[in-house]
Amino acid sequence: MRHKKLNIIIILYISFILSFLRMIFFPDENIFDAKYYVSLVHVFRGMENINNIPTAWRSRILVPLIASIIPLNPLVSLNFVSLTFNLLTILYFYNFLKIYATTYKQEMLGLILFIFIAPTLILGFVPLTDSAGMFFIVLALYQYSIKSNIFVRIVTISIGILARETVFFIVPLIIIWSFMDIPNIFKKHGFKKFKNWDVSWKRLFKELTLLSVIPFTVLIILKMWAPEDFLAIPTITNINININNLMTERTLTTIGQLLIIGIIGIYGNFKWILYRDKQVWKLLFGIIIFSIPLFYTFLYENISFRFFWIFFVFAIPLMINSIDKLGEMYL
Repeated sequence: MRHKKLNIIIILYISFILSFLRMIFFPDENIFDAKYYVSLVHVFRGMENINNIPTAWRSRILVPLIASIIPLNPLVSLNFVSLTFNLLTILYFYNFLKIYATTYKQEMLGLILFIFIAPTLILGFVPLTDSAGMFFIVLALYQYSIKSNIFVRIVTISIGILARETVFFIVPLIIIWSFMDIPNIFKKHGFKKFKNWDVSWKRLFKELTLLSVIPFTVLIILKMWAPEDFLAIPTITNINININNLMTERTLTTIGQLLIIGIIGIYGNFKWILYRDKQVWKLLFGIIIFSIPLFYTFLYENISFRFFWIFFVFAIPLMINSIDKLGEMYL
């Protein structure tokens, strides 16, 4: 156990050094979003009016709020908050990964893969909110997997929405997972035999209602305070811009890494996908659910490699889960 903990500490330390060196030698000097988060830091320090900040960024208050407490330059404070959330994401992703790995070597392989993908390396030390959003998504997934208290999960998701609105999409995913965890739900004729399901429907309904209503209320309050134009019509110009954005070096690298990991995972688990293996399908539903905000971003906003980061949370366990199966097929 001590040996395992030492390895994790070393991994986190390496992640810190890599992120710090990346900031020094490959600084993102002109990150478009950063100026708005810097302005939010000034708002919380009483130095600027929040009405001067566009509403699209005004609702992401958590990271700037924490950064405002750190008595440093706003950009430096935002960088350190981002790095802290990135390291915490790595730590909890490792705990989430252990649910799918069968050996310690597989756990470490999955962890190393997650550290060396482009988004983790690049976003680990930048004045943005992506790493905070990822942390709350991974934490919520881990909390569900270990069946932590429902109110703890609700608080986690609600606070996470204050970092990035995308965190809300963990709610429909957890609802799907909750129904998948009902006995016999994936067996033949399972949907027709409600009376055979050994589950407290009253408790399940209560928990899922709370899980839906409270985070959704937080999201609505944020959108009322910082409204966005959800009825905008996607334009050909914006779609063409996003097609060009997909061709950038960072985005192509990220998509390439994701495809390699995802293809290995799907190929190794193909038979279990057809057999409706619950663990495998949970990961696939994760990819499906988080494709919704990706599609929305492609139509209405500017897309980049950042928006593909979440898919690795499901693709890497899928690949790790397939290693033993691939070994049985070819060894």
